[in-house]
Amino acid sequence: MTDLLCSDAARDAGDDPAGTASTFTTAVLLHTPGAWGNRVADEVTATIYGPEGARALEAMPGVRVFATRPPDGRSTGTHLVADGHRIRKFDSPPTLDQLRSTGPAEHAAGQSPHAAAPWTLAAGAVLHAAAPSTPQSARPTGPMYPTQVSVPAATGPVSAENYLAPGAQDPSSSRQEAPGPGWLLAVCTNGKRDRCCAILGRPLVRALEQAYPGSVLEISHLGGHRFAGTALLLPWGYSYGNLTAVGALQVAHAAQQGLIEPRWLRGRADLEPAGQAADVHLRQQLGAPAAPGAVQILGSTAANAPQETVIDALVLGSPRRLALTRTTGPTVTDTACGGKPFTAAGWTVRDI
Repeated sequence: MTDLLCSDAARDAGDDPAGTASTFTTAVLLHTPGAWGNRVADEVTATIYGPEGARALEAMPGVRVFATRPPDGRSTGTHLVADGHRIRKFDSPPTLDQLRSTGPAEHAAGQSPHAAAPWTLAAGAVLHAAAPSTPQSARPTGPMYPTQVSVPAATGPVSAENYLAPGAQDPSSSRQEAPGPGWLLAVCTNGKRDRCCAILGRPLVRALEQAYPGSVLEISHLGGHRFAGTALLLPWGYSYGNLTAVGALQVAHAAQQGLIEPRWLRGRADLEPAGQAADVHLRQQLGAPAAPGAVQILGSTAANAPQETVIDALVLGSPRRLALTRTTGPTVTDTACGGKPFTAAGWTVRDI
C-alpha cells in the first residue's frame, strides 16, 4: 500500500489538466450546509426535487447540479444558477420550470453563440474588449459566452459587472430570483469523494475567503480530483486544477476584473475536450489574463490523421486553426486515495 496521493502521482506522471474539465452549460448550486457524503450532490437533489424531479433534472441537456456551502460553516445561504453570462440567486431552490428556461433565447433558438469583436491591448498587457461596432441587441450570445460589452480602450480591464444581466422574478413561480454576485470561485473540498480535495482544497478556501470574502464557496465533486486543488470559476464555467493558495488568489484577482487567468486552466465547461485544450493553449499563448471572449472556439472537425481533431478559433478577432492530438503516458494503478487507476495524458498542438 502506497502513501502517495493521487494528485502527487498525477503530477509525477506528467498528467496534463488541459481538456479535462467536466462538461455542462448550466451549473445549479444547491446550498447544502453540514457534513457531506461522497454523493452529496445526488443526495441533495433527490431530497429537494424527489425521485421524479431528480430524473427530470438529470435529463435536462447541459444542466449539472452541485452541492455548495459557505466557507464559514454557517447554515444560512442561497441557491445559485450560473449559465456562463451571469449568476442568479434564489431564496429557495429553483423550480424545474425555472431551470428549463435558463439560458439566452438566442441559444435556445439555435443561433451561433460566437460573436466576433475587435480586441485591443490595455495597460500591462491585460486584454479586454474594445467597443464593438454592432448594436448590443444584434450580437449573438450563448452559454459560457458572455455578451461583448462596450468598453473604451482607455478605461482598462473589463469589470465583471459588465457581464451581468438583471435578475427577475419568474411570473410562473413564487420562488424569487435576483442578481447574484459578479463572480464566484467554487473550490472542491469533498473529502469523502477523494481525500486530495479536502487536503488541498481547504487551504485554498481559507486564503480566498480572507482576501475575497463572499466570493468563494466550497463545492462538491468537480471531476478530476487527481488535479486537486480544483476549482470552478463562475459564471464563465472555467475549471482550474493543481491550484495552490497563491495560484487561487491570482485566479480570483483576475476574475475580479472580469478576466480569465490562463495558468492552471483545465478548460471551459461548454466545450468538448479538444476544444477545451485548444482554448487553454491559446489563452496561455496570450501570456496574460484575458476577457472571456478574447478566445472564441468556433468548432471542431475530425482530421485525416488518427486521433487528431482540428479546432477553428478566433483570438483577438483573428482566425486560428489548430490540430490537436491526444497523447498518453504511464498508467497509475495504486495511490493512497484508493481511486480507480488512471493513465496520464496530454495534447500535442500545432498550427495549420
